[in-house]
Amino acid sequence: MPYRYLTDSAGESIKCLDVDGILLAPAPKPTHEAEIRTLQNWKSRPNDIIICAYPRSGTHWTWEIVSMLVNGNAERIPFMKEQFNMEFLSEDTMESFSSTRVLNTHLYLHQLPIEMIKNKCRIIFVDRNPKDVAVSFYHHHLKAATYEYEGKWENYVYRFLNGLVDFGSWFDYALDWEKVITNRQDLPIHVLHYEDMKEEVTRLSQFLGMKETEDTSFLCKSITSMCGFNVMKKEKDPIEACAPYWRDLPGNYRKGTHWTWEIVSMLMNGKAEHIPCKKDTFNLEFLSEDQMDSFPSPRVLNSHLQLQQLPTDIIDKNSSKSKDVAVSFYHLHLKIFPYEYKGKWENYVYRFLNGLVDFGSWFDYTLNWEKEIASRKDLPIHIVNYEDMKENPMREVTRLSKFLGIEQTEETLALCKNVTKMCEFEAMKAEKDPIEAVANYWSNGPGNYRKGT
Repeated sequence: MPYRYLTDSAGESIKCLDVDGILLAPAPKPTHEAEIRTLQNWKSRPNDIIICAYPRSGTHWTWEIVSMLVNGNAERIPFMKEQFNMEFLSEDTMESFSSTRVLNTHLYLHQLPIEMIKNKCRIIFVDRNPKDVAVSFYHHHLKAATYEYEGKWENYVYRFLNGLVDFGSWFDYALDWEKVITNRQDLPIHVLHYEDMKEEVTRLSQFLGMKETEDTSFLCKSITSMCGFNVMKKEKDPIEACAPYWRDLPGNYRKGTHWTWEIVSMLMNGKAEHIPCKKDTFNLEFLSEDQMDSFPSPRVLNSHLQLQQLPTDIIDKNSSKSKDVAVSFYHLHLKIFPYEYKGKWENYVYRFLNGLVDFGSWFDYTLNWEKEIASRKDLPIHIVNYEDMKENPMREVTRLSKFLGIEQTEETLALCKNVTKMCEFEAMKAEKDPIEAVANYWSNGPGNYRKGT
C-alpha cells in the first residue's frame, strides 16, 4: 500500500496511508486502498445518518449519543465507533449493517458516496476548537503505534498548522464545511459544537425527528449522564484496549481579556457595578509609566504581552479558543479604522495562523505562557478559560474571588452573584457601548461587543 511519511522541519515523521492525495491513518487491511477508491460509488439508504468531523473533534462522543437516540435507550453501545467509520469499512461490511445506520467519517462531503448526497441523508457536522483538536491529536499520534510517531509537542504545533497529519489541514477542512453549510441549504445538516455538547442532546433528538415528550426528555437526560467523560472512559476503555494499534493503554479519553478584567475589577471593588472606563485604560501596552503609577491600589491591569515582556518588577514581586479569538480579532480589525484593514475572512484565517497581526502569533503566545505556567510555580498565576466563563460564570467569578484572597463569606457570595449578573453580555454591551462610542477609532460605531463569541 502507498504509505507515506510526513516529515516536519524538525525531522520528525508520521506514517500515513496516501490514497490519491487523501491522507488516512495507516490501515492493517490489505484491501483498504481499493475500498477507498470505490467509496464514492457505494450505495446508501435514505435513513442513513452520517457524523462528519475532523479527527479528535468529538466523533466518538457524538456517535455514541446519536446511536442511543436512534436505539431509543440509554444503553452503552458495545462497539468502537471505528467499526462504523466509513474510511475503515469495506462496502460489503457497510451493506451488512441493519437500518438505521449511524455512520461516521473524517472525509470531506465531496469524498462521500454520491448516493448519500442525492438521497439527502441526514448529516451531523461536529466542530471543535482547533487548539483542543491539536492537543488531542498529538496524544493520539503518540499513543497509536501504527503512526510510528515519537515527536515533541513544540514541533507538533507547526506540523498541525501546516496539515502534516492524516486527513490534512483542520483549517482547510473547517473552511470547506463552512462553504458546504452556506451553499447547500437543501441538505439536512445539523451543526454541533463540541464545547456545547452537554446541551446538545435535546437539539440532536429534535434534528432526528423525535417527538418532544416526557419520555424523550427523560431519554435525553439519561443519555447525557451516560455520555459524561468519566462514564465513557470507564466503560469504553476496555473495548478500546482490544484494538491492536495502541502503544500502551488506550488513549482516546484524556482529561476574553475585557470580560475577565471587568469581573476582577468588580471583585476588587467589592461591589457589582460596571467600571466607568474601558479595559484599554488599564492595558499595559497603552499606558505611560506615570499613568500606571497614578492608579490607586490594587491595580487590575491587563496585557497581551508574553511574560518575559512584562515589567520585571511585577515578576520579582510575584504580581486568558483559537478559532474564537481569530473571529473576534477579525471583526476588531475591520471595525477600527487605524488598522486600514478591509480584508476577507477566508484570507484572514491564514493571516491569523501566520501571526500577521498585532502582538504576533496566538500559538507562540499560548506556548510561551504554558511554559511559564509550568516552570514558574513560584508565581501566583490564575488561569481563566473563556469557554468556562461562558458555561458557568458564577463558578469562575467565585474562583477568581478566592484567588484574589477575598474572604469567602455570605457577603462575598452575594457580591459574586451580582458581579456575574452585571457582567452578562447584554448588560456589558448596554453600559459599555456608550463609553466605547466616544473613542475616535471606530469605523462604524463601537464594536467591542458583538455576539459574545
